[in-house]
Amino acid sequence: MKLIGLTKKEVGDYSLIRAINALAAGRPLQQAAPFEYACSKAARGDAPQRNDGAQWGQITVPADILFGPGRRDLVTSTASAGGFLVGQTVPPFARALNHASWIEVLPVTRIDDAADNFGIPRNTGNVAFDWLSNEGAAPTERDFVFGQNALTPKTVSTAVERSQLHLKQGAPQEALLMAELGAAVGFAVAAGCANGSGASGQPTGILSRITQSVSGTSLSWSNLSDLIRQVEAAGASGLRVLIGTSAARTLRNREKFAGAGSIMAGGFIDSAPVVVSNAMPADALVIGDFGQVVFASYGPGLEIAVANNVSSSNFAAGITTIRALWSLDVGVLQPSGLGRVVTIT
Repeated sequence: MKLIGLTKKEVGDYSLIRAINALAAGRPLQQAAPFEYACSKAARGDAPQRNDGAQWGQITVPADILFGPGRRDLVTSTASAGGFLVGQTVPPFARALNHASWIEVLPVTRIDDAADNFGIPRNTGNVAFDWLSNEGAAPTERDFVFGQNALTPKTVSTAVERSQLHLKQGAPQEALLMAELGAAVGFAVAAGCANGSGASGQPTGILSRITQSVSGTSLSWSNLSDLIRQVEAAGASGLRVLIGTSAARTLRNREKFAGAGSIMAGGFIDSAPVVVSNAMPADALVIGDFGQVVFASYGPGLEIAVANNVSSSNFAAGITTIRALWSLDVGVLQPSGLGRVVTIT
């Protein structure tokens, strides 16, 4: 997903609702939403397909504006389904609801604008060396052993339906739409990158790629510190922790040893900063060098398409369907640089 360098004022001027209304009405984006059209063009860059998006009823949202999609039908006539927002000011809380924050917060290696399938080469063995006993001695020649992290695009998609009354609400709907989209796709991306199965279109999450682990049964500080030793022995530094909510509660309430304080205290485990995420399995944690995690975003980023005629009933009711797509994948360069614990009790 591509940043295009918008200023704070330009981000405030951007209106996804304006672009959606233009697409829904079949009006050219260049005329009805020129700023949003220009942002879409900048986000797409040199992408060869559907460059302007207009003829497909589609727009690309740059990373400066939005992070992801949600699924919910909103109408003004039912309070809990969106009526509470009519005439109200909704704060721009899309970022607060962005459950993919572990990808944003932890120092993962990011590849934007990835194209097609590609592999990242890595050395799968240790580099051996020799001490030379005299100036005539020669080192032993050794070959590197290479492996590859193969990344292929996995696409997450969702659709929301909006009534014409909602699309006319302006600022409150702008904030809500961003929050709904950001929360839903953000959560799907974070959960998939953490623990995706690798089947049914999902990425293979980092928990399945990490090889070093200890038992989570009655997890003690002794066992956890041994896992830390393992990842440090593999050369990892600058350790961070990604942890599920139940595991975080357990470790907040478990002493290292009598009188030594909790295993997790003040947002740290030992000296490693902790990120708690409900996109992780609740009873699991990952600790190590998150620079080994590679997050690849394919193409220009989040693509939003609009349709008015998905069904005859929606057409009659003036309901607009908004679909969002994002293609991505995740890999791990050196799995030994990370450790995992699952089923923590």
